[in-house]
Amino acid sequence: MPAIATAIRSLAIILVAASCQPASNSWEVKETKSQHRSHQAIRLAKKPDNPFRGMELEFVRTASGRRAYLNVYSLAFPSMGIDGKQTEVLIKSGEIEHRFLASRLEGGQRLLLPEDAKNLLIEQLTNHQKVVIISGRFDVEVSPGEFPSLKNKL
Repeated sequence: MPAIATAIRSLAIILVAASCQPASNSWEVKETKSQHRSHQAIRLAKKPDNPFRGMELEFVRTASGRRAYLNVYSLAFPSMGIDGKQTEVLIKSGEIEHRFLASRLEGGQRLLLPEDAKNLLIEQLTNHQKVVIISGRFDVEVSPGEFPSLKNKL
């Protein structure tokens, strides 16, 4: 009986210690391979540290091209404009700030970033620069991690 109690205490300590570790700095990579080039796809995603306040940065390459998205998992992104189909996105790298209008997709929890924002993010992350992305109440700090080596997959 004492051995079981000791094992349970040890397991509890390990679980508490593991839950206190900082979030992983790695990119999630998912590939769809096919004999037909038009059916191949790749997805690189950086998950948020905090799913309630953070955003996921996602790059997708399909036969139709490369795209960048921001995804949130709690509330919707704020809407702008008459039709409410756009949202302002601020991208900071060092002292430089860039503002973009992103397309707000159905449901409001996914943004399609414009081409120039996507290119800026790829350039900064490839050059080992940390970027901060802010939209409404959501923000994410993205460290490049292994992005420079994964960029060639895009």
